[in-house]
Amino acid sequence: SDDCGSTWSTEQNLFSLNIYTNGGAPANNFTPSDQSEWEIRTLDLSAYAGKSKIQIRFLARSGGHNNFWIDDVGLYQGSFTGLKKITDIDFVQLFPNPTSGKLNVTYTLFNDSEVSYSLVDRIGNETVLFSRNEVAGEISREFDLQSFNVASGVYILKIQTSEGAMVRKLIVR
Repeated sequence: SDDCGSTWSTEQNLFSLNIYTNGGAPANNFTPSDQSEWEIRTLDLSAYAGKSKIQIRFLARSGGHNNFWIDDVGLYQGSFTGLKKITDIDFVQLFPNPTSGKLNVTYTLFNDSEVSYSLVDRIGNETVLFSRNEVAGEISREFDLQSFNVASGVYILKIQTSEGAMVRKLIVR
């Protein structure tokens, strides 16, 4: 949508027989557990180039089957021969998740940048955990959430650079 969700354009429809990654037969409570159970899909969104803001949604309708899983959505600009990722962060991992104290964050940073780490709660309150200049490469940080008085609940961890932000869901017990 390019009008704050008032209208939506369907860019791609995928049907169950075309997206099963577990051999084609629905399984009760299937959860992907191996890299072979994921597949990469691409979609050309060049029709939206130049728009100042767009919203992207994924709509899953079930005909009696179980879960629909989607992970690690990346937005890129350019052609397939010269891709440029919209943010300069990728491969973000949080562990343990859920956590009750310490949180480890690892990711790849593609450019030297000022990086800010913050938690956003369900009503939008943001707590900055840490901000510093990071050197491009594999980054690993540990946060003691108890020292920030983080209450139990569901949060979004936001890793922000000058190029954009990457977010991940975090559960604190």
